[in-house]
Amino acid sequence: SSSNMAPLVFSWSDGGAYAALYGSLAIEDSTFARFETSPCSSTAGVSRKLKTASDRAISSLPPSAGQADSSLSTTTRRLEVSAVPRDAIARMHHPSPSWINQADCIDMDCDGPKHNLIRDVDGTLIGGSGGTILPEAEHFSSKSFFGLPYKDGINFGGQPFWYPNVPAVMRSDMQGFPVNLSATSLRNGYGITREGCTFRDAWMAWECLTPTVYQRLIIENVDADHEIRRVSPVAVTSDDGYTDL
Repeated sequence: SSSNMAPLVFSWSDGGAYAALYGSLAIEDSTFARFETSPCSSTAGVSRKLKTASDRAISSLPPSAGQADSSLSTTTRRLEVSAVPRDAIARMHHPSPSWINQADCIDMDCDGPKHNLIRDVDGTLIGGSGGTILPEAEHFSSKSFFGLPYKDGINFGGQPFWYPNVPAVMRSDMQGFPVNLSATSLRNGYGITREGCTFRDAWMAWECLTPTVYQRLIIENVDADHEIRRVSPVAVTSDDGYTDL
């Protein structure tokens, strides 16, 4: 059948405004059927911006939505997934490299798209007893200063384990001596702790069929000068050697 043109009335790919900090999205008692890994033919006459979500059962907002700061975390339960290939279940978009500019996120990726979260409570989305779809929080655009060790050409060489792009308090111990982050806070790399998870290229995300219950922590500067004063990067480090910026 032809498209019902609903996205033309209320677009699902336009963020519109800053995300609600206390918002969440629950998808329950729903059926996802016949999604594929490419847009359906009935959207051939619809603009590319509006059909970006039509080829996945659940998709985060694409960069064209302009939602650089945050998106709602999603919880699913009691779903029916019919005739949907594994690759078409989900997609977590990367932030747009164009957001690395003086008006938006300066010299780092805007991290809203890197911290979306989909929790499958009962396994009716991704199988098993449930799990979590985690974004590729360790992704850094080529224009980003962050995520690169000191030995990279964009930084000043000389100390192969010195990372200038994490908060200063992480770079030295209580006596002021340099800390080898490659052997401690970054021994497993950047991003969210993901032991036991499998990266799925088609999703641009991690599939975590593990007992770990992931939650999202939002750190938001709400001072009057929040648009002109920067307090980032903020780093969250786990005991198993992951650091999320």
